[in-house]
Amino acid sequence: MADDKNKSEAKKPDESKREKFVRLANLRGGAAVSRINMISTLANKSAYEFTEADCKALEQVIVNAANDAIGKMRDALAGKTVAAKDAPTIIS
Repeated sequence: MADDKNKSEAKKPDESKREKFVRLANLRGGAAVSRINMISTLANKSAYEFTEADCKALEQVIVNAANDAIGKMRDALAGKTVAAKDAPTIIS
């Protein structure tokens, strides 16, 4: 699967910066939505045990990550330097 990702994210010949953004935003955004949708499979109470606090913790991490990502894009538009963050531990 990593080879498929590398092929789809590889620079296309004569691709403008805008075209590259649109292509990668669709790839990465779609992948993010798919991964978030996979979380709903954890709602199977016959297979998993979780609490409302677990739900809230997971929700907070996902919302914060989305807000951080969009915030970095807005910071870049404003000319600010942006840095990547490490993935947090969600539930311990």
